[in-house]
Amino acid sequence: DHLAFADSFTIGTSRSQPRTYFREPLQPPADLERLLSGCPRELAAVIRETGQWNALRCRAWLSAPALRGLMRSLQHCGLWRLLERYREAEAPDECTYILPTNISWQDVDCDHVVSAGQVFNLEDIGLNKLAMLRRCGVQAIRQGKVGVVLLAGGANHRFGYGGEAAPPIGCNRSLPRLQSRKSILQLLCERIVRMGTLCAKAEEQRTPAVKASIPVLVMTSKLTHKRVVEQFEACGHFGLCPQDVVFFEQPVGPLLSEAGRLLPQSLGGEFAQ
Repeated sequence: DHLAFADSFTIGTSRSQPRTYFREPLQPPADLERLLSGCPRELAAVIRETGQWNALRCRAWLSAPALRGLMRSLQHCGLWRLLERYREAEAPDECTYILPTNISWQDVDCDHVVSAGQVFNLEDIGLNKLAMLRRCGVQAIRQGKVGVVLLAGGANHRFGYGGEAAPPIGCNRSLPRLQSRKSILQLLCERIVRMGTLCAKAEEQRTPAVKASIPVLVMTSKLTHKRVVEQFEACGHFGLCPQDVVFFEQPVGPLLSEAGRLLPQSLGGEFAQ
């Protein structure tokens, strides 16, 4: 466990720039050659230099295919990048705190940029200002200037609801406990559809009604992507135009322990993320 407490030193690598991490080199174990036997040459070199040889301790219990899977996982981990982030996380941060700014509605117009730390009291808004901002919002939607991002990357493991076989939180029809038995994703998508319909009706007396196109970006993860996409497809995208819905997976990376070691999640080469 030298990784968490040793000071930095320079490691020479085959890259153009040496990497500096510890003042005292990690002491390799006596059985290092046995642990690295069968590893591709580049992977073995990276494991030596980053000190992540403990990830191979389970090889004695692995079949040949499982061992190859473990090596692939180690190659995909980006061990140098992980170690760089670990060292950055160890550096103390100087944090400052600024009290939120209360913004008067008189100072808010169509060009106002909302930023972090601004507070708006809805109770203080006048009816005229509210109507004006709503008109601006409807116009922005009709002009295709508004998009929505839905976050659906979280699984239900923290809630302990139904185990790993249960659908993700956003797709779960039982967890919100609504009489309609609708999932959170369905409720949100139906609100987006309704907003598009209202925006079309707002102008239909002046111009032919055109349904507003509101892009919906759905962020998933490798834990939820398949289930989320399947629910959208099975439910006809909840009334949204399929061309307006885009799915993308959030990146995930392995976690390191306080000692800077990879945290194995299974013997087959999966690491905690």
